[in-house]
Amino acid sequence: MNSGRLSRTARPYNNALREEQAKQTRLKILETAVELLREGSGDGLSVPRIAERSQISVATIYRHFPDRDALLDGVDAHIGERLGRPPFPDVLEELIAGAPALFRYYDNAWDLMRLAHETGALRELHVSRRKDRDRRIAAMTATVMEGVEPRRANAISALLRTLYGFDAYQLMRERFGVTADEASEAVAWAARTLIAELEKERAGKGRTRPETRRSKKGQDGR
Repeated sequence: MNSGRLSRTARPYNNALREEQAKQTRLKILETAVELLREGSGDGLSVPRIAERSQISVATIYRHFPDRDALLDGVDAHIGERLGRPPFPDVLEELIAGAPALFRYYDNAWDLMRLAHETGALRELHVSRRKDRDRRIAAMTATVMEGVEPRRANAISALLRTLYGFDAYQLMRERFGVTADEASEAVAWAARTLIAELEKERAGKGRTRPETRRSKKGQDGR
């Protein structure tokens, strides 16, 4: 009876220990991948290279990350969590107000962000995240774009998406010496100004439509 009780009480402890070991193994895999990225080994970010550097078997890595996409997703999420990537908002005002946090993250993740753009390992992942960001900005600007000619609306939305992207900040920082705080202030001002102008246009169109109908009615003599 005593041995039965011991085995039953040991199971939760063993499960917790295995879970902690698995967590630490996963973390070591991700940290090793980030090390390789920092060394400029982006194009060679492969499971065999990670296994060699971390001394974790290829089979174990595949248990945590079944394929390359899962590995890249894990690396990207780990970088974002470690360096404080802010969640991307779904509301326009939150997008504008969140510019300082976003650009500070760009500064914190500067070397890795540049590597991701310049090498092949994470480029496809950044393209996927950029598409999600584009979709969210298009959705949150849909109301202010009402009544705007589709091609013009697409160009305006593209401008907003570009302003909040890393590429725009990289250009501002490297070419013009703009800091993250200066860039976020300028981008927020540009976004607010653009949206205010669009809202003024919508308000103006709303006022002129009844006058146009009355004028036409007068010309018809009715």
